[in-house]
Amino acid sequence: MEKNPNPFVGDVQFQAFILFVVNQLKWLKAHNTFQRQENGLDLWVRGEPKNPLQLLAKHKSLMQKEGVI
Repeated sequence: MEKNPNPFVGDVQFQAFILFVVNQLKWLKAHNTFQRQENGLDLWVRGEPKNPLQLLAKHKSLMQKEGVI
């Protein structure tokens, strides 16, 4: 008596499809979560300093503070 592998192959393909759908739902849920969090954030954009020496002086003063490594 020969075994017919076709039902087994179809079963494997069906299981792979189910896993694919489950993964798609997980990715969609993760995307929606990140999108919701990102939409709730306030983004602040600062302009570049007009004088680059101001940035250097600020950095120097910050590095001279106690506890800054």
